[in-house]
Amino acid sequence: MIPVKAPNTVTQADGFFISYNNVDIDAYGDVTTALVPDDHSQFFILNGDHVAQYKEIMDGGMEACLAYFVAHADQRSKFSDTVDKRFRFTEERGAYYANGSFQYVDGVYRFVDDPEDSHG
Repeated sequence: MIPVKAPNTVTQADGFFISYNNVDIDAYGDVTTALVPDDHSQFFILNGDHVAQYKEIMDGGMEACLAYFVAHADQRSKFSDTVDKRFRFTEERGAYYANGSFQYVDGVYRFVDDPEDSHG
């Protein structure tokens, strides 16, 4: 009998998906949850199971999920792509991105400065 590993569990959203991997622990060192654009251009991987948390915010789009990823950078897998981050904290708004937003530019998600941001 040949052992067969089940593929990752995938939750699809509009333009991206969440991929949960509890099979390749030997390779990754832990279970992992990846946030992936549909074009597979980047893999934002957190160690641990973050599927429930992502499902709660998926309606906010890729930007909301990237914000979650950045907020949990201490759990980022060494195999993950990174995101440029600049955020501020206020009591009223909590953490938010200052003077810009995450945008899909030149085939990758990156932080793009927004000089019109009035929250600076």
